[in-house]
Amino acid sequence: MKDSNDKLLKYWPIFEEFDEYTDFAGYPTQALKESIRYFVEMMSHITQKPVSKWTVKIIMRGITEFVEEAEADPDPDPDEESVTILILTYDIITAYMRCLSVHRLTEANLDDLRASLNDFEKRHGLKGPVLDPSVFQEPRSVREDPNLPQWLDYVARDITGYTREWLRAYFESNVWKHRENKISRDLVETAFTTLVEKGYDVYRKTPKTWTKTAITGVLTGYFVSNMTLTPEEYRQVAPAITPLLAFVGDQGWLNEKRASNYQRYINEAASVMIELAEDPLNSSPAKMLGQALLENGVDLNDSDAVQKFIEQVNENGGVDSLYGDDDQLFDDEDGIPDDLVQLLDNPEQLTEAAKVYDPDPERDYLNDAHRPASSGWRKSRAVETHQLAVETGIRLWLQRAQYAIPKTFETTDLMFAVTDFMDVLYARNLVTPSQWTVAALKEIGQWYERTQTVKDYRDMQVVIAGVIGVLRSTDVISQKQSIQLTAAFNGEKIPDVGGPQKVTGKVMSMKQARKLLKNKRRKR
Repeated sequence: MKDSNDKLLKYWPIFEEFDEYTDFAGYPTQALKESIRYFVEMMSHITQKPVSKWTVKIIMRGITEFVEEAEADPDPDPDEESVTILILTYDIITAYMRCLSVHRLTEANLDDLRASLNDFEKRHGLKGPVLDPSVFQEPRSVREDPNLPQWLDYVARDITGYTREWLRAYFESNVWKHRENKISRDLVETAFTTLVEKGYDVYRKTPKTWTKTAITGVLTGYFVSNMTLTPEEYRQVAPAITPLLAFVGDQGWLNEKRASNYQRYINEAASVMIELAEDPLNSSPAKMLGQALLENGVDLNDSDAVQKFIEQVNENGGVDSLYGDDDQLFDDEDGIPDDLVQLLDNPEQLTEAAKVYDPDPERDYLNDAHRPASSGWRKSRAVETHQLAVETGIRLWLQRAQYAIPKTFETTDLMFAVTDFMDVLYARNLVTPSQWTVAALKEIGQWYERTQTVKDYRDMQVVIAGVIGVLRSTDVISQKQSIQLTAAFNGEKIPDVGGPQKVTGKVMSMKQARKLLKNKRRKR
């Protein structure tokens, strides 16, 4: 087995010249090599033959065992990244095996290997990447949330790759050619790719792990607030996507039951999406501006004409003026209209609203006194904290009655109070909300008590209790934190709160996958 361990990666320079290697542009090289090392270790339990003697049958035994062990994971609802990591590992292993076959470095016939892999992929719902090198040249708007897995570029690339292949195959199929509805190819591509992209960017869900929450959230959120579609096109969104998913399920690229559930979720969300799209108030400022440009016949490719139109809009009162007298984005009295309560269940819309209601759009908070970079202060972390602060302020305002916010607070007062509090905590203590400690809250609470009037301090106690309540309701902080942090700010005795520790979701990493080999009986 030393032969395999030592010599399989010996062919890596050859693989780098292989035409399929370009499919993995942008993937971490170390992660790719780790996949091959993992496969070598698994093969060591299957055959004692050197790599040069591997046949299609031997290779398929290794691939089958790798995939079946991963699919046998006891987690009944795979984490958003686990399925994708499985596919990525499969992609690199099979590409490497094809490379060795092309160069006659194994005994596996290339045509036979491809046929076996194609059949295997259909049975196990796997699909190799078909990646466009130009993918993701433009920055994507990604929701940053400490409770979500990290957004990973190579995962986004893989998703784009195999979903593009789904679309290509669908448009070449008889299902598409003989479709009953005459929905355009452009609408199918736009609607599906938007659902795919936003499903991952906002919810960290891949097409293999979509949930009802993710599908509904994107359709009733981003589709409504940001997509410029006609009323007829909104009605066609569901019938545009559902036949594609049925086709993907029939091909075995997606579990049929899962594909069926997705279709049901989409149809259920479509009616809500259509209704929300009829109300201009649900459109983001960017969408309103885009519609106004089109309605006024402005050539979007003429930067001077676009700039001139924007200047006219600003002279008329800004983007707010586009909503009409009865649909003002800002309420004359309160600032944030109460009927925007729907934002609470639409993170994409809430993110857009945060751009509008940010009390410090110029980011002056970054220039306020803060710990030096050498001590750990990071601009990116400060920006993320401020973004969460704005969203928290909006949530608190919309639920101000629930949290008994003093009636003397207007929107601007509350937004400034919340964002200033959270910005200062990070600047002084280098802690984000999920990292807030009793000591940090106690210190800043004492500062407020010393520097504010009795009434202002009491009001601030209510506001901070509301902030902590919102952060708890959105799972940014734990129940224990919410109780102890409130007491700390108020200068009260810290209660001893027991309870179970938070357990994070299960993710199949490369390291974890390697452990699947341990204590496992294998056939020689």
